[in-house]
Amino acid sequence: ITFNSSITGAVDPASFAVDADGVLTFDTGTTAGTAVITAVWNASVVGQIAITVTAAASPASAVISAPTVLIAEDEVVSLDVVVTDQFGTVHTNDSAAVQGLTVTGTKCVAEIDATTKKLEITNTEEGTATVDILNGTTKIGTISFTVQPEAYASAITGTTFSTLFQAGASLTVAPKDINVLDQYGRAFVGSSVVVTDGAAATFTVTTPATINAVSVGTDVVTVKVDGSTNDFAVTVTCVADADITMYSLASNKATIYTSTDSAYFATMTLSGKTAGGVAVVLDGSLPSDLTSSNDAIAAINAGKVQGVAAGTATIYAWNGATLLASATVTVSTTAPVAQSITFSATTITAGADLSTILVITDQYGVNIAAPGNYAVASSATAVIDAAGNTAAGTATVTVVKDGVLSATTEITVNPA
Repeated sequence: ITFNSSITGAVDPASFAVDADGVLTFDTGTTAGTAVITAVWNASVVGQIAITVTAAASPASAVISAPTVLIAEDEVVSLDVVVTDQFGTVHTNDSAAVQGLTVTGTKCVAEIDATTKKLEITNTEEGTATVDILNGTTKIGTISFTVQPEAYASAITGTTFSTLFQAGASLTVAPKDINVLDQYGRAFVGSSVVVTDGAAATFTVTTPATINAVSVGTDVVTVKVDGSTNDFAVTVTCVADADITMYSLASNKATIYTSTDSAYFATMTLSGKTAGGVAVVLDGSLPSDLTSSNDAIAAINAGKVQGVAAGTATIYAWNGATLLASATVTVSTTAPVAQSITFSATTITAGADLSTILVITDQYGVNIAAPGNYAVASSATAVIDAAGNTAAGTATVTVVKDGVLSATTEITVNPA
């Protein structure tokens, strides 16, 4: 019996094979269509069957969720997108098929992110922004949304920084310390703060936003965020030392590692409160001294606590000969091991090692990322190689530490 195919590009007759049980097998080709397979015996047609070969699975539609909140210029938008092929199969957004799609934006920049598995939209411009998703030259999904004018600090509604000071204390007010609303009534995070000095001599203000307590008394300073349209008046008070009745001491590390590396030293922070439990900004010269109950376990080194041997010790904070507060510290000899991996940024300059934007935190809270102590897998090794060396371009990078912890992100390497 001889077999032939009416569309050899769809069903390749060279691949026909019949096994001992009379089962015919064959390979499909690269052409879609319905091929008729004909069986011929002694110059007579003895059987036929039609085989339909479809095109390979390919994204046919991309359904994009609409924004659910107001979007202002230069704000980032993250939208869900569902990509389906012509057979109705949903493809994950990190699949090769979806990552091969083209995403274009008008009045914005957009891409389907392999990590978040969402449509990430940045660089939004005021007006109507449009995002199109194309498979080759065929548009399979689109969305348009309105971008409002850029948000600005419209109204200050309150502050969160302490307003009680000890003489000699200073506080630099940061944007996070101010509650601000934009013109749309949303919480606004500013980038700059300006504080204006009041009329009293009890406080001074160092440009742009540092409040300095000079002597006991009260003053009224004004606060402005990112050129906000309203000045917010804040009453600040410098209290007498006798009004600070409660002091406490705390370490910035739950456990201190025995190391001569200052990154592992603990910083002790002294805080004070009034009898009513209200926090007071303390004179920066306090404590005047720190001492340890056991220098063989925890020693004071340049105003910080250095772990010497495993165990516990009590650290004392002093103002001259007056003991203000104490705290117990724990010292460990357990060697540092990686606990988490993150990227501090998604851009880097060509020629810089990847470790400059990599944070590998150990159990003591120290960044142990250093060239050569982690593995790098890059989608473009010419951009970022296995050693973490960089050249201009964009690559999806996975960093693995000790074969256990890993993190993946897209890194843009800017020309030097």
